[in-house]
Amino acid sequence: GKTVEEEDHKLLMENFGSIQQTMFTLYVSVMGGQDWVFYFNMLLGYNAKLVYAFFIFFFNITVLNILMAIYVEAAMKYAAPGRRERAKEVMLQQIADQSDLFQFCYEHGLAKNGSAIDRAAFRAACSDESVVAYLATFGISSSNPDELFSSLL
Repeated sequence: GKTVEEEDHKLLMENFGSIQQTMFTLYVSVMGGQDWVFYFNMLLGYNAKLVYAFFIFFFNITVLNILMAIYVEAAMKYAAPGRRERAKEVMLQQIADQSDLFQFCYEHGLAKNGSAIDRAAFRAACSDESVVAYLATFGISSSNPDELFSSLL
């Protein structure tokens, strides 16, 4: 009969004898057709085992990374707030911004005791750098104070 070495060599050649067979063996070992340790133990030499183990490690990490990315993307899509929640958030932010703007106007003399100031006082206030900077945080340009005053009425 055949010796153990001849059997091992035959098995090695059957699984790693050509590029096509090696590719198929690698595919089978990462897809669960055969446990990768079976092929690992078949290989001779430290370098061949190291390369094979690296391939298995790299493939598994890559697949896990891709699957995790798909899962996280789907989870983020379903976790995003719906239109009603976003509309409510926008409305609440607008109310908060309006409250901040009114407070700022009172602090800077742009409104007093619930009544608005006149156009001349508004124009003067719009030349103040702090007022210009604050209005800019809302996306409001004070470059044309008369037009801005008219639009706020």
